[in-house]
Amino acid sequence: PVDDSMHKLPAVGSAIHYKSALWETFTIDRDTFIVYDNANIYVYLLNRSQIEGESVIYVGSTKLPFAHSPLMLSK
Repeated sequence: PVDDSMHKLPAVGSAIHYKSALWETFTIDRDTFIVYDNANIYVYLLNRSQIEGESVIYVGSTKLPFAHSPLMLSK
């Protein structure tokens, strides 16, 4: 369920200015999302199973091809 809560993303580098974020649309991976800048895609996982509440985990990154912008996540 959507509750409009905000979570701070773990730092992955210095002076990163994200352009946008995309959520995974596939049911099993629905807690996965990405944010991207001009050069990289950063993958995160929303962990809902902690005693203290939800947290965001940095999974990894990959290079974004020059002049490309992600449109959607699915599987």
